[in-house]
Parts: sequence; C-alpha cells; structure tokens
Amino acid sequence: MAKKVVIEVMYKADYCLPCFYMDQTVLEILPRYAECVDYCRVDFMKGAGKKRFLELSCDLYGEDAVRKHCRVAPIPSLFIDGELVFDAIPPLFELEAAIEEAVGQGDDGVVECGAPAPDQRIHLEVLHEGPHCVPCEYMVKVVEEVAPEFDGVLRWEKVVLTRKEGAVRFDEMSRRLGRLPPVPAIFINGGLAFDHIPGPEELADHLREVLRTASSEST
Repeated sequence: MAKKVVIEVMYKADYCLPCFYMDQTVLEILPRYAECVDYCRVDFMKGAGKKRFLELSCDLYGEDAVRKHCRVAPIPSLFIDGELVFDAIPPLFELEAAIEEAVGQGDDGVVECGAPAPDQRIHLEVLHEGPHCVPCEYMVKVVEEVAPEFDGVLRWEKVVLTRKEGAVRFDEMSRRLGRLPPVPAIFINGGLAFDHIPGPEELADHLREVLRTASSEST
C-alpha cells in the first residue's frame, strides 16, 4: 500500500492568476492520485492559512529571517510533505514525477499509486495557436490518431497560446529551450520532439523509442 503524501499550494486569492493556475494543475491530476495524495490549498490571506504559511516559511528560511527580514515562501509555491518542491507552475508530467518520488515504491519495486511508473509514462504537448491555425489542427489530428495505441502511458494536451495558461507554459518552454519554439510543435516530456507535422507512423515510432529508452535506463 502506498503511503499518502500531502500537497499544499500557497494561494493568495483567485485574482492571482499564477496561484489560480497552480491550484488548477493540482486539481487536474488529483483524481488519478486520490488513494495516495491529500491536497490542501493554503489561503494565507485567511486565519488558518496565514498560520500554516508562516510555519512553512519558518521551516524554509528560519524564524529570524521571517520575523526580521520578511522572508516568506514563494507565491505561488507547491509543497509536498512540508518540503518546497515547486516555486513556479509545474508541467503536469513534472508534478506527477514529484508525486511518484514522494510516494515511493512498494515492496515489489512497483509504484503503487494508481498510475503507471514514471519510466512508463509520456507527456506530450502540442503548441497550438488556435482553431484558425490549420497546421496546428493537422498536428493535433496526427496525435489523436496515434494516441489510442499508447492508452494508459500517454498523456497529451494542447498548449493554446491565446489562453492565459498556454501563454505561461509557452514562456516556460521558451526559457528551457533557450529560444522561442516553433508553432506548431510537439514537445515530449518537456523537450522539443517535432518542429514539423510528423506522419502517424513517424510519431508512433518516436513514442515507442521514448518508452524503450526510458525502460532501459531504469533497469
């Protein structure tokens, strides 16, 4: 039986968009980890939330730094079992990996958290401008055609640049890549995989290779 971990998000208010989107990221994956994750949003502008926020800030920086120098936990930020894990909105696959690491493995070496082990999962993102972008739509069609073969191990989503959360994610990808990514494009596990529209078999072959490589590295 997997142990339960506690996720806490430092949350200012609904009008704080980074806080809102970090909360939504946790809520999106929470149903898959219901048996091993308890989630608590720390609304630090309110009484009980303020107390917990100060506790975590003191654990992070020390009481003197908090009281004398006003050093507090990042806003937003995500803690797992009282430890700071993310000080920015994490991609879904990074949050999943952090949860799996915190939960640990069962006696037989298999992660027991209602989800495939980290080396058996693929997170695919399609950079997408919106329905007016014909190449973007074609790229999505290719992913939709291939996805059923990888049911259970592939999680994919569109990063729509005209939406707030999509713009935030695009900025994260740009910083990681060191330049503006092409649009459309396919990112796999956070890395640029295709800057052109692949054929269904080309994409499927690539995904199979990702799984083979990950499995061999974990053995």
